[in-house]
Amino acid sequence: MTEVRLRNVDADVLSVIRELARLNRRTMEQEIQAGLVEIANARKTHLLNRLARERAEQLAQFGELSDSAAGIRAELEARW
Repeated sequence: MTEVRLRNVDADVLSVIRELARLNRRTMEQEIQAGLVEIANARKTHLLNRLARERAEQLAQFGELSDSAAGIRAELEARW
């Protein structure tokens, strides 16, 4: 795992992390890791939802696009 160092963290932020760690029976490091995982998962979910919306918009605008692979394959085979 990669090591990350944070400097100049506000004392109030550290107090909140320390309290959350105590309440969740984790170390501060574990609490910070859990917070980072939560943020990463939320951003990933947000991105996937955005992509799904954009896909639905494109589908509504252009309809289902055909798969041209079979036609291309037939054309290439005809050349040989």
